[in-house]
Amino acid sequence: KMFEGDSFVISGDVVDPVTPIPLEIGYQFVSYFPEIPVDALIAFETIISDNLDFIRNSQGQILRKIGSNWVNGIGDCMSGEGYLVKMNADDILIYPEF
Repeated sequence: KMFEGDSFVISGDVVDPVTPIPLEIGYQFVSYFPEIPVDALIAFETIISDNLDFIRNSQGQILRKIGSNWVNGIGDCMSGEGYLVKMNADDILIYPEF
């Protein structure tokens, strides 16, 4: 929580976009590594199953299952954006190669 505006710089090496990200049951934040925007249903396709409860972006938009269909309220995933993921079971996220 900030009481006034400020900024900071994050530096380091670029992560290989197809680096496997282990996800555990419960809540965790993940970053979107690829440099191009991609539809969230495609970006998160390796975990879209009964193991996933939902994914939420920083604006509160959600990718979730309604009935038997997965509904993408997020739109495209953006490079450097963080996503809150709630898992029902452990899984591994691997972003697609482009």
